[in-house]
Amino acid sequence: MINTELATSYFGDWLKLININILSNTLNMLCIRYKYNNVVPTKKLVFRAFKECSYDTLSVVIIGQDPYPQYNTATGIAFGNDITTEDCNLSPSLKIIKDSVLNLENINNNTKFDSSLLSWCKQGILLLNSSLTTEINKTGAHTLLWRKFITDFLNKLSNKKENIIYILFGEQAKTMKPYINNKNNIILTEKHPAYYARINSKMPFTVFKRVNEILKEKNKKEIYW
Repeated sequence: MINTELATSYFGDWLKLININILSNTLNMLCIRYKYNNVVPTKKLVFRAFKECSYDTLSVVIIGQDPYPQYNTATGIAFGNDITTEDCNLSPSLKIIKDSVLNLENINNNTKFDSSLLSWCKQGILLLNSSLTTEINKTGAHTLLWRKFITDFLNKLSNKKENIIYILFGEQAKTMKPYINNKNNIILTEKHPAYYARINSKMPFTVFKRVNEILKEKNKKEIYW
């Protein structure tokens, strides 16, 4: 069972940005979903993104739509796959991302891609979805359930921390734009990787390149994608 006390143990320094009442209400509704539906990811992974990315080192926030709805695929890290996943079995969205960043990085060097995306987390990237859970084989099933929690969090974060780059992947993520303070932060948008997978096309690496250009301009450490 997920409860507020257990959930807050995942947040660490992020807890200062979490509205406990909103969290508690969200978890109450979520527990009912876990009881009567097949929900992903597993309970222990729901807030993993906060645990893997340090509040103090944050430089980029990536927002997608839902966790992967396939059984035993969502890891709690937006777009990430389990580190043991074979390359040929990568989720379509992650395959699109991989090809995009490798095209960028290979301009200058050869690089190995981390399919778990934990290396991105360690570099200060918070990898969230607009909804932190969904039902198996159903996209958008929990969008409204998480809406208040995510929008409140983004509002607090973007007013607390300045010069953070927000990347919004897809139309659902773009609905978060009004809740992000764009006077003190940078917002970049791109179609969801799943869009490129559907049309069998490559995603431009422009957004990843732009992140490093901005970080360099601000004398911050660039991301090793």
